[in-house]
Amino acid sequence: MSGDDGNLVWISDIDGYIDVDNMHDPYELSELELLEIRRDFDLELDELGEFPLLSGAFISARRLDNYGISPKSWRYQVHLAERSLQDPGNSANIERILLDRLLSLGNRYALARYAKWEKIYFHTALTATFPHGISALLDQFMTEQKLTGIPSQRRLISETLQFASQKDCLTAYERTGIVQAVIHKIVTDACKNSKPVLLDRTGMKNILSLVRLHYSAGEIRVRWFGALNKLNCLYQNARDEVRGRANCKPVIAGRHIRNWELRHLQPLTYFYPYSIRYAIDRGIRHFGEKYPEIDRNIAINEIALAHCSEMRMRRAAKSRDKSN
Repeated sequence: MSGDDGNLVWISDIDGYIDVDNMHDPYELSELELLEIRRDFDLELDELGEFPLLSGAFISARRLDNYGISPKSWRYQVHLAERSLQDPGNSANIERILLDRLLSLGNRYALARYAKWEKIYFHTALTATFPHGISALLDQFMTEQKLTGIPSQRRLISETLQFASQKDCLTAYERTGIVQAVIHKIVTDACKNSKPVLLDRTGMKNILSLVRLHYSAGEIRVRWFGALNKLNCLYQNARDEVRGRANCKPVIAGRHIRNWELRHLQPLTYFYPYSIRYAIDRGIRHFGEKYPEIDRNIAINEIALAHCSEMRMRRAAKSRDKSN
């Protein structure tokens, strides 16, 4: 065939060509049928209406559809959320289950963001969140730096980790500073007794990032929205204090880095997906503004919405992977 033949295809049974572009699709819907389907769908969206959320907020079925969440998908996520709240008991249990689901749902995403931000491996970051994981990572670090000749050093690290975790009203950044001071003390003592010890700069930076993550993960193991509000206030006060210091010039590797401390004065929820951060903010406002106790249907809607948002994120990630 020549280049001017368009979409002609040779069919041997008829010993000739047919134009694919002009073929009639028996399943093709007419414009009127499409309009009827659209009208029925709009009616379904209107019938579903709006779904109540925390702190007096609402989200409509039409808005969900604009986000790519069909009524069928929404109903399925509501069904799953209902199963997690089958027998919640009182309102306090509803709050506990809701907050646990929100924090659990966004945890892996937050760890991945933190690891990328701090340039550490994801699985190493995950290990740091386990109760004994950070002890193992610190022990590995001290071994690599050749600082494990004395048994008392390992005990000192362990006691310091526990001491820092039990101190009241400290941010993860401040708790990490306690551990950092002990590591420097061990190095100083080692230099007194033998040849000078030079800590690997990147290794030290990474282990402190992991220690901070360990305490950051512990901070959000809470049961009530009020506890997260208290944590947010703690970090806000810490940031305000840093901003208020005169001539504050933190130095890393001999260089002044602007806003270095402020950059690290954020709770782990700072790394959560926006959808879950918004839900947590609604929960905090719900109790701060004295709304009624959390209704089971509201909790179900919040959990379903969080799952829908996660589904959208996965869909977007797959689309990016295919385009790359």
